[in-house]
Amino acid sequence: MSDFLTSPENITAAWLTSRLQKNGYLLAGEVESINFTMLQKNHLAVTASYSDNMRSSLPRNLILKWYGKNYPYGMREGEFYKRVAIQMPNPPVPLCYDVLIDDTTCQTQLLLADLSATHTPATAIDGHQIETALVSIFDIYADFHAYWWNHPLISQADFIGSNGIGVSHAATSAAAISENRTLFSQEIAPRFFEQHQGKLPDAWKEICFHAIEVWANLFSARVEQGRALTLIHGDAHLNNVLFPKNLHAHTPILIDWEGWIRGIGVWDLARILTYCVHPSKRPLLDKNLLQRYHARLVHLGVDNYSFQECVEDFRLCIVANILHAMAWTGMTHLEYTLSAFDAWGCQTLFDMVVK
Repeated sequence: MSDFLTSPENITAAWLTSRLQKNGYLLAGEVESINFTMLQKNHLAVTASYSDNMRSSLPRNLILKWYGKNYPYGMREGEFYKRVAIQMPNPPVPLCYDVLIDDTTCQTQLLLADLSATHTPATAIDGHQIETALVSIFDIYADFHAYWWNHPLISQADFIGSNGIGVSHAATSAAAISENRTLFSQEIAPRFFEQHQGKLPDAWKEICFHAIEVWANLFSARVEQGRALTLIHGDAHLNNVLFPKNLHAHTPILIDWEGWIRGIGVWDLARILTYCVHPSKRPLLDKNLLQRYHARLVHLGVDNYSFQECVEDFRLCIVANILHAMAWTGMTHLEYTLSAFDAWGCQTLFDMVVK
């Protein structure tokens, strides 16, 4: 029996039995039958029934994430579970029962715990409760960042790998930042300006244009310091957070780790706040959450990182989100980010670089 499924719909009870046995989760008995529902393209919700002689405590409900060949982002998520989550005593992720990666074709399969009984997508949180929810969510990010803060492994290129180009949060190398600067200035920004011709105010266009150079210079200098760096989620937004139905019994869970990479911790905070929270709710919220995040880092053992440094990193990450909006997320994210740009006085960063 092949370990790799030719398509997610080809999952069988025999295949699931084999994978759970090989990974040491099914010590006796077998999967007798399965049912599945397609959640989205190539993602299945699987319900399994086990034989009476099963000696393991396995959930009936699982999630199969199947990524076909030549899809490197799926491979990145597989690498996260094989390299990162396995290193942590209590990672803020669903329990992973199986991960398979074909290094040649990038085909990847993940078998994860289905947490729908205890958690719900954070996007479903009532708007009036989002501020309270963000406190718990950002605590989880702080815990993850603190664990990997200046960790020896994140200085190893073969450990952190690469999440490609067209990104503004990857603190990998000066060469990668330079490559992204060229891509943003010569391809991404011109394409974005053309797509939104007549809709983009001149003032916004000027900020977007200068943001590329400002980001490249300041981010390169920041990464070159080689300190106060950590692993980040990269694609932080509320769709990638599962929020507990009972916060007293469970904690938020972070999902979809395709964008993980070494970076500046507050990127994940800035990404959520500029992408998911309306500007009218943000000015005081931003500062309060940032203060709590920094205090939690210190409590967890992070030192030689002042709150002022945290603020400066947050401002730099706001600028980086301008680039991200042009490449990936569009006008609404850009609008929210430029509001944060004004609120946090990011123009002073431009004045440091643009003459």
